[in-house]
This record gives sequence, structure tokens and C-alpha cells, in this order.
Amino acid sequence: MAALVGAGTAAVLNVLLLILARGAGYEPMVKSGGMMIPEPIKELQVVISCIIPAIGASALLWALRRWSRKASYMFYKIAMIFLVLSMVGPAMVPVNRFATRIILGAMHLVAAGAIIGSLQRTGNLKK
Repeated sequence: MAALVGAGTAAVLNVLLLILARGAGYEPMVKSGGMMIPEPIKELQVVISCIIPAIGASALLWALRRWSRKASYMFYKIAMIFLVLSMVGPAMVPVNRFATRIILGAMHLVAAGAIIGSLQRTGNLKK
């Protein structure tokens, strides 16, 4: 349940971030699906991109809790490693606008904070 709360929170916040970027006059664009021409980021892409890591984080936490006494400690370490690695993607986006990299990086941070925060608030993670 905590994964769904985290995914929902991350999706709402990231879609709002996307809407704010558009409202500021900037349309973030990325190349996806083997396309050669950058396309605007769609809201559904943002939502799906929040659901998948939330499910993965929940599954990782479940596995760690089942087989480790230091599940929370190990989860935080692994989550931070994944966060750092996930920031490589936005940094390497082949676009000509730096703002796209900033927006995507912010979306990664928001998603990580929402997902980890929801797991922590629901008591699945010890502080």
C-alpha cells in the first residue's frame, strides 16, 4: 500500500512540476522509443515513470526485510545508489536545452523523496 501512496504522490508532484514548466513557457522534450526527433514529455509517461520505481522499491524492501536484520539500513544505501545512478539519465539526455536536464533531475529527486518518504511514514522503514 505504501508503494501506491508513494507512486501517487510522486506522480502528482511530478505532473505538477511538468505543468509548471509548461506554464513558465518551456516544454521539456526527450527522445523516446527510438525516435530521432525529440517529443514533448507526456503526463502518462511521468505517471508510469513514478509507478515502476515505487513497485521496485517496495519489492526490494520486502526482500530485504525477509532476509536481513538491517533491512532499513540496506534499503537506504541501495536507494541512494539508485538515485545517484538515475541522475545520470537526465544528465545525458541528448537535447539542446539545459532546462530539460534540470526538470528531469528535479523529477527524479521528487519521485525518490515521495517513494522513500511514503515507505518511511507508513512504518515500513525505520528512521
